[in-house]
Amino acid sequence: MSVAGWGVVVEFVEFTRHIDLVQQVPTTSGLEPRLEKTLDLIGVLDRLLAEREFMCGQYSIADMAAFPWIARHEWQRIDLNDFPNAMRWYLAIAARPAVQKGYKVPDATAEIPMPAEVV
Repeated sequence: MSVAGWGVVVEFVEFTRHIDLVQQVPTTSGLEPRLEKTLDLIGVLDRLLAEREFMCGQYSIADMAAFPWIARHEWQRIDLNDFPNAMRWYLAIAARPAVQKGYKVPDATAEIPMPAEVV
């Protein structure tokens, strides 16, 4: 799985959501296919993580590169509960002290977005 694919697709979703929510201009054109592609990518990640703890087996730069894109799950309207392996992976990375410390740069009050728990 290439992390490079995340950037183009998710960046478009981010931009479209910004126009939709922040500028309050409805933008249905072009958004849904990108959301579908983003869900497909998370599905690929979820299937990969069914076989291993981290993307390459051990925690690596691949996990570090993918984590920030997944951390935007709420903004992207993605429910990580639909992807149990990706959810487990996300929570494991979010619990790492170095990740928590890094997330607070440059905003010391920033908190890692946590997915809603399954009830």
